[in-house]
Amino acid sequence: MMKDNDDKAFNAWMENRRFEEPSAGLATRIIRAAAGREQRAPFSLGGFLRRTFQEFHLPSPAYALAVVLLIGFAVGANAPSATADSQDDSEIQTLLYMDGGSL
Repeated sequence: MMKDNDDKAFNAWMENRRFEEPSAGLATRIIRAAAGREQRAPFSLGGFLRRTFQEFHLPSPAYALAVVLLIGFAVGANAPSATADSQDDSEIQTLLYMDGGSL
């Protein structure tokens, strides 16, 4: 019953409220104001990735290959060698060149 009273009061208020007619040229003003603003498309993953990768300027493949090769040579030259000590080398050689009598 309280709800019916609230509905009646709301309906009465809506009927008695002040209503103003829109001014002439309102639609034109809205269109002009919207045309001056930057329009944004809805979010899409493809658009996001395209805008992100447009910021990266990739070199030509020939330069990229040359740089990668130079980096590889530099890293290879500075890497510690994985060869065994001279004592280990001699033990391996004797194992490989054994007479084979005891086998």
